[in-house]
Amino acid sequence: MRIFKTITALFLCLLMVMPVFALAADDAEKPDDSCEHEEKDWVWIIDKDATCTEEGTRHRICTICQKEFGSTTIAPLRHEWVSVPAVVATCETNGNKAYWKCKKCGLCSSDAEGTNIVEEDAQILPMTGHDYGDPVETPATCVKEGKLTYTCTHNSNHVYTESIDTISHADNDGDGNCDMCGMGMNRNNKTGIAGFFAKIGMFFRNIFWFFNELLK
Repeated sequence: MRIFKTITALFLCLLMVMPVFALAADDAEKPDDSCEHEEKDWVWIIDKDATCTEEGTRHRICTICQKEFGSTTIAPLRHEWVSVPAVVATCETNGNKAYWKCKKCGLCSSDAEGTNIVEEDAQILPMTGHDYGDPVETPATCVKEGKLTYTCTHNSNHVYTESIDTISHADNDGDGNCDMCGMGMNRNNKTGIAGFFAKIGMFFRNIFWFFNELLK
């Protein structure tokens, strides 16, 4: 019975002193320069943002009495390196070397550990530009333009052409027809009735030549 009373007494004493310990613990957690209001009424104010390599600072302010206190440091964020793959430069777009870039601050390094810091602009490979070789010629005729075709040596899909004017009809053998296309030509050496019928014949010959070319 005596033991029971002793245990009961000790339990009651413990209940009485627990609030005192709790208040002492609360006071111990509170900064020395804080106000009398509760912690839920305090908010953090950032004075200086932390960077990947430098500490930041912050302090608290009470939303009730506006007292500022409890200045502390913020640990550096540390770099977070992300791989940037190499890209080959083309005729019309820049490329780049392979490197690493911090996704937080944008700093660049040639290695994943960040031991060799580099300028990002120095990693750019400039575009090569077009390099057109000698053209391939499609000769002009008396009825069709020719062309010069230029193809880029870096990329065969990059092509441009230059036109070549048509050339004049020629009747070197004197048969009244163009030697290249067969079209009838004016027979200036014939006059009178002979010249008239020659022109009529040339007219129908040219009509025949026109439809023949059209149907090719």
